[in-house]
Amino acid sequence: MRDMEVAPVRIENTMGLLSAVFGKDQLHYALSWLKVALEDYRTGNPDAWRSSHLLCLVGERGAGKSFFQTLFTELMGGGEANPHDMLKAKDAGKFNQDLANAPHWRMEDCEPISKLSLRAAYSENVKHHCVTKMLNAHAKGRDKIQLPTFRRITISLNNEPDALTNLPVLTDSIRDKLLVLKYAKAETLGGDYSANIARFRSEMAAFRHYLLNDFKIPRELLEGGERMGFRHYVNPEIEELMEDTNPAKKFDEILGLVLFPKNREEAGPVKGTATQIHQMLTGDQTYGALARQILPSSTACGNFLRVLQRESPNRFLTTRPKGTTHWAISPP
Repeated sequence: MRDMEVAPVRIENTMGLLSAVFGKDQLHYALSWLKVALEDYRTGNPDAWRSSHLLCLVGERGAGKSFFQTLFTELMGGGEANPHDMLKAKDAGKFNQDLANAPHWRMEDCEPISKLSLRAAYSENVKHHCVTKMLNAHAKGRDKIQLPTFRRITISLNNEPDALTNLPVLTDSIRDKLLVLKYAKAETLGGDYSANIARFRSEMAAFRHYLLNDFKIPRELLEGGERMGFRHYVNPEIEELMEDTNPAKKFDEILGLVLFPKNREEAGPVKGTATQIHQMLTGDQTYGALARQILPSSTACGNFLRVLQRESPNRFLTTRPKGTTHWAISPP
């Protein structure tokens, strides 16, 4: 880690930038995340490391989101790696020695994740690496070894539907692992990039001192956030965009329209295998074309049903007569 001694420098550039891009409603969340990350990393003690939120920065193109990520790497003394490919893989221990050595797991300009199976695996892996200290470190040509490694994960995204598929599916089990912030355009970052980096780097030691010694996490952010140092937050505007890209939500809407039209709202559950339900949905005269867009196979239908079952276990019941899963789906 680079020198973290206090320097007699003011932090008006840094605080001005953070205030501008996050606004007053989000600023304390951003500062709290930075403070907890810095406190934990400085201990050098895995037993003292807390679980952490995935920091998601969502804003328009050219807003300066990646600049913030660069500043965070500087704040932590350097060291970053991109975990995106690993997090998408079912084998989350695939060659990842660079991640074992990097305190900042940084993602940006990621390819859209269109397949439900990939997005589900990605969401689970993100959740896992936010709460665990251990990593199955795997260098090429070497055996895996489980090590405690410090990490903070960030992702910067444009506020566009394809880009937002790189956010985890917003479920109850992952919501409290997220810090999703709307990122406004940084008007103060015009001009030469190298000059901007140098300007903020000159304040870095003083900013570390401010986070560690002067900034106090507001009491209202501490309630319910003991595990990660403060409570989670999902910006309401971004949450609406996330819901629009949630394939499971679209699937559930189609289920309701096809299986539970107004004339049978009071009827009991619809029963069948994933294959049978897939046929009901894709064969519907009104909504079949829409269903076929998100249900290329009965396997995809089964995957969606399992996602919804985790969220609403009483609505989506299963039995396994003769080894085949049968579903009983109740109205919304």
